[in-house]
Amino acid sequence: MESTEGAGPADTGCAASRELRARFAQEVDWSKVVDPYVPGQYGPDLLEQLWSPDRGTADNACANLHAACCGDGSWVGPAALELLPFLVEAARDPVVKVRPEILETLADLARAGNNARTAQPDPQLGGWRPTAPAAWPEAWERAVDGLLPGLADHAEAVRAGVAAALARTTGRADDLIDRFRARFEEEPDLAVAEQLVLGIGDLTVHAGERREETVTWLRQRMGDAGKGEEPDIDDDIEAWLAWTERHGHDVRLAAIAALRRALPGRRDPEYARTTADALLSPSPPGVSILRDSRSPYVGRVTAADALLDEDLPGRLALARTLLRQDTPAHHEGGLRVAATLMSRWRSAVPELLPEVAEFIDDPDPGNRAFALRVLAMCGAAAGPWADRVAAHLAEEDALRAARRIPYAAPVEAAPVTAAPVTVGPADAARRDRLREAFQEALSEKPSVPSSPPKDAVKRARALWRATGDADEVVPALLELTANSARKAYATPGGVEPLLLLAEVAATHPPVLDQVAERLHATARARIEGDCRFQAMEILQALWHLTRDGRRVAPPLVELVRICPPGGYPPTIVEPLEFLAEIATADPACAAEAAPRVRYLLDTDERPVRHDLWRAVRNDEALLAAVRVVMEAAEGAET
Repeated sequence: MESTEGAGPADTGCAASRELRARFAQEVDWSKVVDPYVPGQYGPDLLEQLWSPDRGTADNACANLHAACCGDGSWVGPAALELLPFLVEAARDPVVKVRPEILETLADLARAGNNARTAQPDPQLGGWRPTAPAAWPEAWERAVDGLLPGLADHAEAVRAGVAAALARTTGRADDLIDRFRARFEEEPDLAVAEQLVLGIGDLTVHAGERREETVTWLRQRMGDAGKGEEPDIDDDIEAWLAWTERHGHDVRLAAIAALRRALPGRRDPEYARTTADALLSPSPPGVSILRDSRSPYVGRVTAADALLDEDLPGRLALARTLLRQDTPAHHEGGLRVAATLMSRWRSAVPELLPEVAEFIDDPDPGNRAFALRVLAMCGAAAGPWADRVAAHLAEEDALRAARRIPYAAPVEAAPVTAAPVTVGPADAARRDRLREAFQEALSEKPSVPSSPPKDAVKRARALWRATGDADEVVPALLELTANSARKAYATPGGVEPLLLLAEVAATHPPVLDQVAERLHATARARIEGDCRFQAMEILQALWHLTRDGRRVAPPLVELVRICPPGGYPPTIVEPLEFLAEIATADPACAAEAAPRVRYLLDTDERPVRHDLWRAVRNDEALLAAVRVVMEAAEGAET
């Protein structure tokens, strides 16, 4: 990274005063202001660029300051102590073009500073934890005093940004709650009022004397619809003007979010009822179908529904209520909530799918297409409506929707058949060349201890397949994999040498038991190290080598335990399907495995990743695999 110390005020058009620019050079130790990702050092012109009248220049400066102060936002660096006073000054100066972005940086710093005090070291290798300089708490306290006037700034985005940053100041919770409440009573902008309420929720967690009083105040806001419905300006402009002059915001949804932050883990059925009331006001923002998009309203619906989290009865009631309203915007919100719930809970499907199916014939093409997509998502459960769905597939808009339905008509991939390995005689000269190449690879020192000698595994495979003689490669492969089970990632080259060793051992009985034991031990080590992908590969190799379910099934059940519900495979589904394959071939092993996976049948919340169109089908695949294991166990006992 090149230093930025070359450009002066004349080059940047800096709007900061001459005295302020002098302070940039005098009061900042620029040796501490570095980019943590790129070598190099910044200079005073970085702050001058923050005051640039050019928005792009100021944006770049703000991004560089964020990186120097807190990187990705997870820690507080030494640069933050040097730059904090000037970041606060920039946030207060109306000539700065990027004040909201600066306040986001300040909020990230405050959050990271809090985390540095409370976070425990990461249990994974290395034990990383967020850090902050010892002097950071005092520096932030001084910054708070400089930010407080921003609660009354003329710019709405700045007022909201100041509230978000100050809400991270846990040590002054009572004082800030009082200030936020006072500002709320005067705040003319709804978005800023909502941010103040959210900030009060964050501060209440750390409040002392004000805690109970503040919770009561938040509950009052949850029940207060403010100044009521906004009149239609086209119908009665005088009524609309009078409404705009009245004060009182409807912050019911923000109050629910704040109470959930203030009282984490505490359920309240009133949250769902209030959410429905707030979303079903006669003309909430975004409902109009005559002008503008209805997406803002639908976004409010999905965000409000997500806040209800585990309250399934309340969320089911919300979905039904929205679906039974009269406007397409309400219907779209209800359909999206219904899809979300059915992707997460099995019991939500019979509760909501019949109501969703009513929209197959909806006059609104968007909602009709979405309903078709939801039915496709639910697979076999949508069978009763198959004829109606098929009728709509002839329509152009529904056909387009069907093409967007993932896996609506699954296409089975053609089986991949590996080319047969030819192990036949080779001329002596070729064998000698392969042996020399293999030995040359083994003699090379790897670049790092965890790397294999370059091309060693590839050359070992070539030598073995050319000669058919396992003794040519087995000793070297055993040496390469000697420490594979000691800890995660101990095998040079990951698991490739071990997988080749398993392939060779299948044709070389003298080492079969030794290799099988090494595979088993390494699989367990990888599971303990949370290396699920390598563990899956090793267990598959162990099964193909031994066909011994009693040896493979127990670690495979442990692999199921650590696999995530979604993301990069293997997820929880793949090892369960592998377990079902093993249980079918070797039912004796199923008796021990079945009780350890039975819980997956009994849970209502799907163990797979939610909020995906494929969630129901993934869960059905999981259930099918577990049932195969259970049936195999029952068959083995009879």
